[in-house]
Amino acid sequence: MPATTEVGPTPASHRQLPCDPSQAHVTAALPTIPQRTASPGEATASPMRNLSGRERDGRLIQAAKQGTVGALQELLAIGADVGARDENWSGWTALHWAAYWGDAEAVRCLVDGGAQVDARDHRKIAPLHLAAFNGHTAVVQMLLASSADPNSRHHWGGTPLHAAAHSGHADVVAVLLEAGSEMRARDNMGKTSLDYARLNKHQHLEEMLF
Repeated sequence: MPATTEVGPTPASHRQLPCDPSQAHVTAALPTIPQRTASPGEATASPMRNLSGRERDGRLIQAAKQGTVGALQELLAIGADVGARDENWSGWTALHWAAYWGDAEAVRCLVDGGAQVDARDHRKIAPLHLAAFNGHTAVVQMLLASSADPNSRHHWGGTPLHAAAHSGHADVVAVLLEAGSEMRARDNMGKTSLDYARLNKHQHLEEMLF
């Protein structure tokens, strides 16, 4: 699937669709997510208890996309499925979205609510891959502290360390190595994290990964 050229969070009112950490070399742009129209308090003011289970699950995904922690808390309290999938985006869970945007509060809320930290999308991408790819060090640390697998592999064989090295995030690389990420693990193309650091001219990572 094509990926955007922007991989970090943009201003809250105009977030772009995610970049796929398994195919980060693709540069074709995707459409952007529509601008937010709901305030953080708007969702909690609605009669959520009257929603069907499917509607609650959909609202949970949307709240994770928008970073509205109050809505996440209320939806979980009334029975929304913390493992619900966003079928419009490769089967991401709410935790995938929160990890992608680096929303530490939302991640904590979802993990405390029972979210599986190693949940995989349709391509076996875990939330840790997304947080690592975008350099969200605090979220990476939070997921690892919640027993996320530092050596999880997506469909193309890449690990979170591959993702962080590809994007040049030294802080995340350091955290992953300390957590036991396999420095010399190879993806399905036979490339190590060091290979990706060199490919993308992240010279500051070479000593860490050599």
